[in-house]
Amino acid sequence: MRTICTVFFFFLLVGLNCQVTKINSKTGNFNTVNTFPTLGDEGVSEPINVEFFYQIQENYDTGKMNIIFYNLDLTEYKTVVISIPNGYVNFGLMYVTTKLFNDDEKIEFIYEFSDVTYTNTLYKLTNEDGENLFDFVNEVPSNTYTAKTGDFIFTTSSKINNVWYTNFYSTQKKSTQTESLSLINRVVQPFPNPADQIIYLPYHIDSGEHTDMKIFDVNGKLIDEKKIDKASDKVVLNISDYKTGTYIYRYNNKSEKFIVR
Repeated sequence: MRTICTVFFFFLLVGLNCQVTKINSKTGNFNTVNTFPTLGDEGVSEPINVEFFYQIQENYDTGKMNIIFYNLDLTEYKTVVISIPNGYVNFGLMYVTTKLFNDDEKIEFIYEFSDVTYTNTLYKLTNEDGENLFDFVNEVPSNTYTAKTGDFIFTTSSKINNVWYTNFYSTQKKSTQTESLSLINRVVQPFPNPADQIIYLPYHIDSGEHTDMKIFDVNGKLIDEKKIDKASDKVVLNISDYKTGTYIYRYNNKSEKFIVR
């Protein structure tokens, strides 16, 4: 009996010292916006600070998605409206963070769309103002790591001609530029080359610049033309209908060759 009374008294004291206060209640599911300031196990960066909450309101009838961000006291901070691209469904959200992709105070996140067959995917890095910072075309974001230098490394996966590639990005966390990502192993040549279905044509232009990439055959005939800007660093070109041979792509007085087999 003495033992039972002692245990009961102990838990009574613990209960008296516990201070839990309900601060708010809202409908729907909530997620957190985190910072990634420290190194986790085996180099994986781990979020330790929660800065905001957010929830998603989907409306496929209007083709819009509302992402509502809340302060820690659950007062509304900001709403971002995302339009669903034509032919795409299956909305998803990932890497909702601050100070992972750059050092500004804005919330950044990657949102996902894919077609109904999951053959084509589109991932866009966007900030709380709805500004598009970077496009991942047919690349699936996979992991984040912290290098010994303190910089963050971000990886994606992509499949080209039935071969899987891992793409390495530096998030340039210390940078204050609008562009947040750049390839560590930045490709300066078309790849894969030769190719028979899909080929990546890399390019580099200045921030805010918009120009045309023109594709010619070896006889100088214009075959295709693509609009390019700083939102990406490469054109994903479907060459399945191209004839076998050598082609040249040009932009801003720069040119590179690629081969269709």
